[in-house]
Amino acid sequence: MLSAPIPPCESQRLKELYSYEVLDTATDKALDDIAQSAATICGTTFGAISLIDLDRQWFKAQFGFSLKQSVRSDSICGHGILQRAFFEVPDTEADQRFQDNPMLKSLGVRFYGGTQLVGADGNVLGMLCVLDPQPKQLSASQHTQLAALSFKAMELLEAHRQRRRMEWLGALVNQVLDEIYLFDFKTLVLVHANDAAKKHLGADHGEIKLEDLTSELATSEFEAYIRLLKDGAEEVSFETSITRAAGKVPVEVRWQRLNTSGHALVMSTLRDISQRLALEQARNEFLSVVSHELRTPLTGLYGAIKLLDNGACGKLSPDAAYVVGIASRSADDLLILVNDILDLEKTTVGLMTFDIEPVVIGPMLDELILAHEGIAAQAEVFFKNAASAPVVVMADAQRLRQVLRNLISNALKFAPASSIIALNAFTQADGRAWITVTDQGSGVPKDFQAKLFERFAQANTETTRPQRGSSLGLSIVKSMTEAMGGSVACKSKPGCTEFTLDLLQAEQVLP
Repeated sequence: MLSAPIPPCESQRLKELYSYEVLDTATDKALDDIAQSAATICGTTFGAISLIDLDRQWFKAQFGFSLKQSVRSDSICGHGILQRAFFEVPDTEADQRFQDNPMLKSLGVRFYGGTQLVGADGNVLGMLCVLDPQPKQLSASQHTQLAALSFKAMELLEAHRQRRRMEWLGALVNQVLDEIYLFDFKTLVLVHANDAAKKHLGADHGEIKLEDLTSELATSEFEAYIRLLKDGAEEVSFETSITRAAGKVPVEVRWQRLNTSGHALVMSTLRDISQRLALEQARNEFLSVVSHELRTPLTGLYGAIKLLDNGACGKLSPDAAYVVGIASRSADDLLILVNDILDLEKTTVGLMTFDIEPVVIGPMLDELILAHEGIAAQAEVFFKNAASAPVVVMADAQRLRQVLRNLISNALKFAPASSIIALNAFTQADGRAWITVTDQGSGVPKDFQAKLFERFAQANTETTRPQRGSSLGLSIVKSMTEAMGGSVACKSKPGCTEFTLDLLQAEQVLP
């Protein structure tokens, strides 16, 4: 007796076999019938569906014998899985591979014929085989019929696997707190709902269609979202309200198209956003209160300190002047920090209003250069307005000025003495316009560039002057620019850092 060698793809074969979750399961009449049909077709005493495990042969179905498993090294099927063609042993006693085989002797088997059971991934998982006490040889027709039966057996095993997977997925989906509904894509009729959804359907809900879940949505909007899915969109989402026993509930709705075996479905997910909206409202109210209640006393405190620092109350003693000077600089930092935090939060939650209109860039750059000349002179840095052609963009002038001030202040921190900070503006062929602020500093470290626009981000970059500010300037630049329909980018290397604002040209929207 010779044991069969292990197939070269054994690990992948076993992985696929185990994915069917069929080993050591109860008998299946449909598979037993296939084993009997195989024996009847071939005129043999025995028939079986044999699966080859790591070190055993296990019979999922059998006819004519009761043995459930045997050692793999004793199995003929272990040899059969090495081939892709019908495997036949006319007389086991005449074949040195199976002479003195204890399992065959115990069953009194002299003949073996089998066809491979091939999984969905192409691995041979076992054999549909027939055995008989007498030597014999099967016809080509019998080979063909056994192949058809093996295909049917794999269809049943695949159906079993898919059913187990669906049961597993269904159990997981039923734990999801969101309401999940599955609708037929053609008819938009409900075919399945998870437990969270069933709580709201009622026992006698009848036929439910997708539009029934979003009755507050206008028909035109509903049709527009469905059209997006039909045109190939993977997902659409929107917010609406639905009616519950306690009244109307705000929800976030997501529709996703799913394809299962060529049958399209729409998965509709409903999430209650009442708590989120309440938190957003509380946050907005808090910002409104803080904006007023914090800025009012801070402005008074700031003004008083500045009056003292400027000698409005008479000449101070050297010690008092020193302390007031510290307080004055700290007040500057505190005012910048508070204003930046409030501006950034307002932009983030949509409380800051933007009056979008045509803005001429050239004069604005001149104004900004003039406003920063004093600081630039102290730093021994020069400005250059390189914008030659007139550029007009769609923006909020006040907010755009604030964005550019932040970029210029950032450049002044790092620009070396005797260097130039260049401001420029030019149009693009796609109807966009670029505004750039370029300095000749040491550059932004590569490992920090991805974090450049995050809140409170500050690179460990050497500079010869104090870095006054909140570390929120670039975050404000990004949020405000995006709120105006634009974007910001940075290119940096030692000796050159350039920030670019990308905004819509006014000519594209003016009559």
